[in-house]
Amino acid sequence: QLPLLCGIVIFSCLHVPVNVPALAQATRKQADINKELFAHGVANLFSGCCGCLQTYMVYSSSVLYHKCGGGARVTGVIVGFLVILCIPVANSLISYVPRMLAGVLLGHLGVELLWESLLDTWPNLDTLEYVIVVVIAVVCNISFIFSLLFGLLCACVAFVVQAARSDPVRFAFYPGRGVRSRQMRSQRELRILEEFDQKAGFLILRLHGVLFFGNTHSLPERVQKVKCRAVIIDFAQVISIDSSAFSELNSLAGTLQNKSITLICSGLMNMSKVQRHPHLAAARFAKDMDTAVALVESLALAVSDPLPSTVSVSSLLGDSQRAEAKEADIHFFQKVCDELLQDLDLPLQTSVALRAFFEFQRVAKGTVLWRPGDPADFAFLLVTG
Repeated sequence: QLPLLCGIVIFSCLHVPVNVPALAQATRKQADINKELFAHGVANLFSGCCGCLQTYMVYSSSVLYHKCGGGARVTGVIVGFLVILCIPVANSLISYVPRMLAGVLLGHLGVELLWESLLDTWPNLDTLEYVIVVVIAVVCNISFIFSLLFGLLCACVAFVVQAARSDPVRFAFYPGRGVRSRQMRSQRELRILEEFDQKAGFLILRLHGVLFFGNTHSLPERVQKVKCRAVIIDFAQVISIDSSAFSELNSLAGTLQNKSITLICSGLMNMSKVQRHPHLAAARFAKDMDTAVALVESLALAVSDPLPSTVSVSSLLGDSQRAEAKEADIHFFQKVCDELLQDLDLPLQTSVALRAFFEFQRVAKGTVLWRPGDPADFAFLLVTG
């Protein structure tokens, strides 16, 4: 009896997420899986304390009960109470039930279950899933335990086959031109980043779903021919990663290291497994995609040639365009700048640093300060004019 009891235990654990949604669909009612799990847990706890077997919902009897007009909470309680009263005298009552009635009832339930499992599911299942259902139905007539174990094995095989067909890369963006982080950049830095995009750029691979041995074998091949300075792999939409997938990612990281390409992983949370793979552990990690793009930008700025960081207004205006400033204008300008910084409520050190960027200029009448389309290398605060 031990194999049978083990099978009942396994079935009692699986039937709630399987049978309850099926019953809800058959009765066209909404089911709360959390409440059903709690109710079954309480029922099994009470049954175990009383020395009884596992309790679970019988799908066929529940559907028959619903078709007979049941469904209200009161009728369910009454049926349960009557069943409890019949337990002490169940053996004697069975002798009064006509065998024809019991046979017709079992035959009706069997035909109905076969119809629902083999015919109603035909339009909704693919070929592999339907073959598994048919085989399980056949094996179930031989042994319930074998059919249960075979069903679990087939479910794993079906998952592997179906998941292996899906591409783990949701989208690949190469080169990463036009992708910028939310970090504020000066015009000089933006020009450097544009030049970086033109020369090298970077590759973005956004992964999704479940990563395992069946669908990650193609990842190293995606970076074989890339010619860029950095590769960002985003794991934000990844559900789980098994050990074989980490091995493939480690191989990908090794390929990038051999090509002197920086690997940045964003949204990868399982760092304990990462440390077991040396090439992958040597990569850089970011909490999200924006931080990863900021790391690429910092890499591009670090290797760029130094350029003048600022362009002062004085360098843009010739000597003939300058004019002597009046003391009142200078005083008004300083007052406006101080009030502007004061309203920002910044620390004193920051305010002093920002105040150093303000420079007063007075230009001759008719001077063109800026034309639409010119690089925005400075900001003007027009005092008068």
